[in-house]
Amino acid sequence: EVCFQGSPELQEKVEILRGLLAYKHPNLSLGELFEKLCDLGIEAWDPGRPPKRARRSVPQVAESPAAQQVEAQPPHRHRPLQPKSPAAPRVNASLRRLIWQKARNRRENCHSRHALEIDHRIHRAHGGTNTPENLRLLCRSCNQRAAIQTLGLKKIEPHLDRKN
Repeated sequence: EVCFQGSPELQEKVEILRGLLAYKHPNLSLGELFEKLCDLGIEAWDPGRPPKRARRSVPQVAESPAAQQVEAQPPHRHRPLQPKSPAAPRVNASLRRLIWQKARNRRENCHSRHALEIDHRIHRAHGGTNTPENLRLLCRSCNQRAAIQTLGLKKIEPHLDRKN
């Protein structure tokens, strides 16, 4: 058993982390969170650990004739490439960061930090765009409620979280 005292600021940081991990780990205990943080710290700061990926600055050249023959063949595809759908593009990473920063990592109205999502004020289905003015940060519950109000329950029901 590990026990320690922390400041209110630490408690707020813990709640932020729990909210950020809510999709992968919805019932994350404090002990499990602390273990994940320790793993991240060891991975980042242990000088004896090898790096995750070594970047190659110069491409390697195959030296044997057999290896050169394999490299000369076109890559084998297991599935044909699917044409891109005409759907609107996703919100890019820099825009996502901007929306999160603007909302200060919390839901704008209910101030939740749990399971936050980017939401379109005017849905893409109704001509909404991926502009900062049209995007906001909502918790999962508020996002589902807003979608039902705008698009209707029949359209949204297949996407709703059902906890039985």
